[in-house]
Amino acid sequence: AVGDWCFSVDADDWIDLDTFETMMKKADAHSPSPEVIVFDFVFEYLSAGVSKFYKRMPEEKVFYTAADIKEWQIRTLAPVWYSNGSFHGTMWDGLGCARAVRRSIYDQGIRFGTDMPQMSDNLIFLEILEKIHTLLYVQKPCYHYRMNDVSITRSFSEKAEAKLIPYAAHLKTYIEENH
Repeated sequence: AVGDWCFSVDADDWIDLDTFETMMKKADAHSPSPEVIVFDFVFEYLSAGVSKFYKRMPEEKVFYTAADIKEWQIRTLAPVWYSNGSFHGTMWDGLGCARAVRRSIYDQGIRFGTDMPQMSDNLIFLEILEKIHTLLYVQKPCYHYRMNDVSITRSFSEKAEAKLIPYAAHLKTYIEENH
């Protein structure tokens, strides 16, 4: 890949047509330039024909510096709970999606592991937050996250639990080594 920004979209999700234009206009309007841009997003419950808007940040602030990012990172490590057939908490609320990252951040050695079958994007984003000094929040739902009724984070089974164990182990190691 070439270019200054990396933006990933899961195979079953989609972004609005003007996402990159919106992203660049917002980024160009800030100095210093952001290293990461995060967006609001929409949970798409296609089987029910329902869309649910998700506001990523609770406050109206749009530009974050290193101290703000550290606080936000700690909030993302908040406890996760299971109720009503689904996992809840910031780790499962789109941490890995709806974001653009400057290529220079990935050039610092951040790589997706091959030993994580599920949710490796969440762990990668925690590593990214460790390296950045500026983050821009675009208050627009540009990313559409397809909610699959049978995904491992939406239902409980022994198979689903077994797939989440490596993720939990990586998260535990990350917290122990970094906090």
